[in-house]
Amino acid sequence: MGRAEVDLGRRAAAGSLALLGTLGLAACGGGVTVVIGDDDHHDDVTVSFNFVAGYDARVLPEGNHVFRSQADLNRVWAASPPFPEGGASGSTAPLFDFANFTLVAVALGVGLLCERPRLTSVRASGGTLIISYRTGRDPTLACVSEGLLQFFLSVPFWPGDILFRRLD
Repeated sequence: MGRAEVDLGRRAAAGSLALLGTLGLAACGGGVTVVIGDDDHHDDVTVSFNFVAGYDARVLPEGNHVFRSQADLNRVWAASPPFPEGGASGSTAPLFDFANFTLVAVALGVGLLCERPRLTSVRASGGTLIISYRTGRDPTLACVSEGLLQFFLSVPFWPGDILFRRLD
């Protein structure tokens, strides 16, 4: 990442601090932190992940979520309003393999799909897992359809801290 990109990221971060106060960040499990700023960590190790499909039936509370058990996921799922165009329904979330994986989500509500959060990296630094993502309009998507502005990721089981880094 070039110096100009980092400086732009810092300026955008300063303008985004007011937005942070309105996001109502939610965390299920411990050790969740949100940072708005640049993504300049050269000593980190890339962590494998998979996008998880089938979790589009509910509108999660806006914020970043870490689910370490089926009970935690079911509690938030049952308390979240249904999304009419979503897949599975019911008050119980789809089953997930919490013995081997941790489920994380970034949720920004419902809106134009071109404003969906976009994952940029999943890395480990020491004992902390870092989920980096961008928000804002994606120029490759037409801003005509509404949908869920959230994504779910499966990462190897992670008992330590998880930091969400918003890059814009």
